[in-house]
Amino acid sequence: MDDTRINEHGNTVVSQFVGPYRERYAYDLKLCPASDGWKQYDTDQDASYFGIWVHERRREIVTFAEGDESRVTCPTAASFRAELAGMAEFYGPPPPAFVVIDGDGNRTDVYDPRPTGEQGGDR
Repeated sequence: MDDTRINEHGNTVVSQFVGPYRERYAYDLKLCPASDGWKQYDTDQDASYFGIWVHERRREIVTFAEGDESRVTCPTAASFRAELAGMAEFYGPPPPAFVVIDGDGNRTDVYDPRPTGEQGGDR
């Protein structure tokens, strides 16, 4: 059964149970693929049972957590940016996408920039 509500930013949130056997890879590869404009929102909680994807042009955010899916649709660019700002505050800084260690043992953390909402113009 779907649960629909309006959150504190004025965005529509639809939550549903999608099953105990779904993993985040279904979102990575089929449900929220990069080829369709989705971008992974990296957190230090990412795992086979958890992930977040953002579609800036559509102003949509999908979160998958342990069989539950939450889809946030933002009616304005401002409400989308507010949603992303709230997520950044809640999840904290992103983890490095990967780490490079050079021949001298120096470590360089490389980050994949998170979506900012700047592409989700008002329409």
